[in-house]
Amino acid sequence: ITHTVMTVEQEQMNLNQLLQQNRLEFFFDFDGTITEVDTLVLLLDQFAPPSWWDIENEVLAGGLNEQLSLQREMDCIKVGWEEARVFLLERVRLRDGFRELLAWLSQENIPATVLSGGFRRIIDSVFQQEGIELEVCANDVEITGESWRVIPADHPRIRNRCNHCKTWHLE
Repeated sequence: ITHTVMTVEQEQMNLNQLLQQNRLEFFFDFDGTITEVDTLVLLLDQFAPPSWWDIENEVLAGGLNEQLSLQREMDCIKVGWEEARVFLLERVRLRDGFRELLAWLSQENIPATVLSGGFRRIIDSVFQQEGIELEVCANDVEITGESWRVIPADHPRIRNRCNHCKTWHLE
């Protein structure tokens, strides 16, 4: 294995070459990356019994995959959409520097896409409040009364273990 150490000037030259060749594209995660907090954790902590953590711990221990666990966690939530939306919009903040990064990407004509295992309905609500327009590839949720049903992202999956395969987009 060889390791190349580049100077700042070389890195800047490489970045400029990629910009000129239109070979750069940015992909962002939403929860805890664009935002300071994870929106689903906020919802679960507020509107589900603490036992939802048992499901999360089972995932971390390797006993349950994302495809099954996300719906099981959403089954724990007992709140309608409007109350959940208001709750989230009062608490979710964009990470410092995100707007400036988006402005630079726009100035350089670099495309940006959000790839999220969260829900498009939530992401769209936050972006609408913040005046942000970005392409979003994510799961979604259908809410009837206080019942939340996961709608997996409509994209191919490399492995059939997740609701949204971010890796497929990157490849």
